[in-house]
Amino acid sequence: AATVRKLLALARARPPQLERVDFKAMARSAIGWREHHLQLHQIEARLDVDPHLPPVECDRHQVHQVLINLLLNAELAVGSKGIIDVRIRRGTGEDVLVSVADSGPGVPSEDLARIFQPFFTTRAPQEGTGLGLASCLSIVEAHNGTITARNRSQGGLEVTFQLPLEASREAENEGGDVATSWRPPEGLRV
Repeated sequence: AATVRKLLALARARPPQLERVDFKAMARSAIGWREHHLQLHQIEARLDVDPHLPPVECDRHQVHQVLINLLLNAELAVGSKGIIDVRIRRGTGEDVLVSVADSGPGVPSEDLARIFQPFFTTRAPQEGTGLGLASCLSIVEAHNGTITARNRSQGGLEVTFQLPLEASREAENEGGDVATSWRPPEGLRV
């Protein structure tokens, strides 16, 4: 049932409902959601946020879900007695960079390019559906952002996503004016 719910959520992705979001508060909230599990497994979650980062225009709930998915993946990779670093910085332009890095074993290099594909997982069949990172990719791309993953030289995996600070208004106007009236196709009956 959980797999079907995740698949339906991925398939029915809704457009982002944009608002200005304090990323430090959102990251604290995401870590708070996982706090009990982190403590049980002696995993230290460290948060480092640029103190001068302005609010980011995004869908609070969707981006929160990305953070939760990345934290959950990092927890599972670490297992116990490890570290998860969440770092939020302003990028080189008008964007924000969010990275979640763990002290786990990393991902085999031959699998690294496929981890964002739906149903791809490096875990045992009972442990994952392969939809978490695919859902992250979908959400980040809907925000006109990018997401990447790399194995760190000191061990572990780092997943980084980039979002623009201000949402683009161009996408809203791409289709031109919407017709004010609609007529059903002729010759059809219900």
